[in-house]
Amino acid sequence: MLTYLVDDRGSRGEYAHFLQAHGERLPPLSLEVFCTWTDVAQRLQAQRPDLVLLDMHFDETAPEALCGDLDALASSARFGGDRVRAEAQLRRLQGVFILQALRRLPWHGPAVLFGSLPPQQAERLLDQHGPLRIVEGLIFDAVREALLWAAAHD
Repeated sequence: MLTYLVDDRGSRGEYAHFLQAHGERLPPLSLEVFCTWTDVAQRLQAQRPDLVLLDMHFDETAPEALCGDLDALASSARFGGDRVRAEAQLRRLQGVFILQALRRLPWHGPAVLFGSLPPQQAERLLDQHGPLRIVEGLIFDAVREALLWAAAHD
């Protein structure tokens, strides 16, 4: 199953490490790792994956490489011109912003988002941007179940 992992730490991140360390006990993946939305969007032009795995929180990405319109977000009523707070929001929810961008392409394959969200926000994402699984943490059984779900999704 061709799988794209988008994690700001790329191949040195915890998700890539986890998938490689447990690869023999997980469904088979052909894994390609990307650090930014721009990188994965370029690859999507050439080949569409069977599954996309998304880190939620991006700490290391340069602000200009984050998915989402930082200037528009900072100018919104919610942030009142506070670019620092708007950037923090983009970083904290980067996986959600990338998921939304994927769906606008459109790409409608299964996605797994690694992160924690309030229940109402998680329900909205599942309803509006499925097929989607949200996995909190790197718990082997939860990751394995999400990957099996994605493999069976076709």
